[in-house]
Amino acid sequence: MPEKSESTHQLLKKKLVVYRRPDSEVWQCRYTVDGKKWHSKSTGEFDLEQASAKAHEILIGSRLLKERNLPVVSKKVSDIAKLAIQKMDDNAGYEAGSDSFPQYKRIINDFIVPFFGKKHIDSITPKLMGEFDKWRTKKLGKPLAYSSIRKHNVTLNRVFQEALERGYLHKTQIPYLETKGVRSKNYPTFEVVEINAILAHMPAWIVNTKRKKSFWRRHVVHDYVRVLIETGARPGKELLNLKWKNIRINKVQTGGIVVVPDVVAKNSSKSEDPEFIDREPIDSKYDAEGNCLNEPEFDVTVYMDVYGKTKDRTLNGFAVSYQVLNEIVKRNYTGENATTLEELTQNKSEDFVFRSSWNMHDDYLDACECFNHMFDGFLKDHNLLIDPKTGRKRVFYSIRSAYTTAALNLDAVPIRDLSKQLGNSVVMIQKHYDRATGEAITKNVKASNTHIAFFGQAEIPEIYQSNKAKMLS
Repeated sequence: MPEKSESTHQLLKKKLVVYRRPDSEVWQCRYTVDGKKWHSKSTGEFDLEQASAKAHEILIGSRLLKERNLPVVSKKVSDIAKLAIQKMDDNAGYEAGSDSFPQYKRIINDFIVPFFGKKHIDSITPKLMGEFDKWRTKKLGKPLAYSSIRKHNVTLNRVFQEALERGYLHKTQIPYLETKGVRSKNYPTFEVVEINAILAHMPAWIVNTKRKKSFWRRHVVHDYVRVLIETGARPGKELLNLKWKNIRINKVQTGGIVVVPDVVAKNSSKSEDPEFIDREPIDSKYDAEGNCLNEPEFDVTVYMDVYGKTKDRTLNGFAVSYQVLNEIVKRNYTGENATTLEELTQNKSEDFVFRSSWNMHDDYLDACECFNHMFDGFLKDHNLLIDPKTGRKRVFYSIRSAYTTAALNLDAVPIRDLSKQLGNSVVMIQKHYDRATGEAITKNVKASNTHIAFFGQAEIPEIYQSNKAKMLS
């Protein structure tokens, strides 16, 4: 039997060996998790005892990866991408920005793995990145937007970081990822009269359908749109992930009667259909002329704690939001489940707010995937889909744009306060939403106090008198 070298030590028979190369002081380990394929890895240790302990850790870690159907050791991008996805799954909800993990995983599965999958992570060069850019442009049929390329680069960096941590490449081998692409344009907006038209015609649109499920979904879209219009909320998960426990109501006792224009589909062709006869907004009272009377006894503020693109913030809603939330409660909680808005919020209900009665616990992507299509159909039917100024299609974000422009132009809301409400920086608001015209700012820039201060009567200190005039006098 040949004598074993002092530089080789078998820790586990036919499973784990530590050894040292002739040209290195660092101990390496060789191991197998299936008894067939052997893998090698540096322990990073100079001391044999510490290297042995590290080797055992490496073997245990590799067995855990094997049990989870993950690659034990591989420099292939497809295998490292699996590890990056697994890390995201393990940290979802704990790591900052983990709400973007579904997007990163989609980018990995749809773009990174199909193109780079069989290549080794240390073989990705700037030239290969250029080929990737051409490939994905061809795949999509158009160049990616700047924001999309930025997300792709963030995702690629997660894969590179995973390889870096495992010693599969050096940081100098990571190619520079340039963020370029088509800069996004401002969303087309709605004019004030167009927002009026949306609010006036949506109730009739709700009942003008023969499908019961569509009828109830249209109710939710109507709820969603009204709160977007009043608050300027960011469309998507900010409101669609909102639960009753995230809402706080503040009431201040007031008096008086507020008259709200009638928005109920009185003339709808469906309104006489027995199946649709009771499908008008709940709790509506009408005067002799058909106007809907709303008699609030309180000045209400609705605080909605939302989480979205810019993390946590409090969104302010008012009378319209309060009315909408009460309508949702009375529509979805009936019979034995009857309750009130105050009870749902105070008892910290886990139900989602913007849902129908049958899907109050569904993820927003599943529950509301048809909202964009429904809104498109409504806008198209009412000649509101295409913005005549830009020729581009309007979307839910167009409501946010309309709210912001109106708040700046009609109410001169301080941009700092608007920044808090929208969850955007002042710079972003000015860049994307500030569409003020010279006429729109006339009242604010008249600056009466400034005018009086500059042009009114003033006592001029003697020090400002002409030196030449003093000498002549």
